[in-house]
Amino acid sequence: MVFHLFYKPGDLSAKVYRLDLATGLTTLWKELMPSDSAGVSRLGPIVITPDGKSCLDGFTEVLSDLYMVEGLK
Repeated sequence: MVFHLFYKPGDLSAKVYRLDLATGLTTLWKELMPSDSAGVSRLGPIVITPDGKSCLDGFTEVLSDLYMVEGLK
């Protein structure tokens, strides 16, 4: 069976689909999401091994601190 894996980059929850090239059937293969999504603005890139048994994903995370200051003149 020959298949192709694909996803829509940029979504916080990346749904990776498997496309069977012989039949054209598309099925959900995995849904990837960071375990802690605080500050995550983008998921990807996703790299999948040629045999489709393993994958590696990354994400863009932006964290910041907010300080409140009182009594300034």
